[in-house]
Amino acid sequence: MPFNKIQSAGFDLTDNYAFSGTVSGAGGVDMNGTAWRANAGSEQTLSHVTWAKGTNFTTEAYDPGSNYDATNSKYVVPSDGFYYVYYHTQLLASAANNFMVKVYVNGSSTESSMGDESAFLRYETAGYQSYFSMAGSYVAQYSANDYLELYHYIEDSSGTLKIGSGKATAFWGGYKIA
Repeated sequence: MPFNKIQSAGFDLTDNYAFSGTVSGAGGVDMNGTAWRANAGSEQTLSHVTWAKGTNFTTEAYDPGSNYDATNSKYVVPSDGFYYVYYHTQLLASAANNFMVKVYVNGSSTESSMGDESAFLRYETAGYQSYFSMAGSYVAQYSANDYLELYHYIEDSSGTLKIGSGKATAFWGGYKIA
């Protein structure tokens, strides 16, 4: 016995349909008002074994909601929700032992006060690394008016320590996902 195709009473499911209207009530997230990406516009000098805010992330690639404060290199969360945050930064040294990057939340750097609202990334290089790119991402829940800042750390007492610059070299950003 052959199988018969079941058809909806209102639509022939074997036909193709072109959509030309709008959908309402489907929910979703307005990423246009929450998305941002900022690049390091210039190199920034760092100090040995000191956490330093990335103050050189002053060039906005996009920020349609005007929530990124380029003057202070920080993102101010516009509304409660879950956010995807990413970063890529190049750290320059002469012979570093440790490279670290951390997202501070509301000016706090401690794991106990930030909990799962931040990310901490560390690479130990045994003292021979001169250039190191670090990339990370995470999802966290934030409240309106929370602010995020990107901090860097290099352990190298023998040379000039810097955060690199450029659109593809040093950037961070994110967007609301729910």
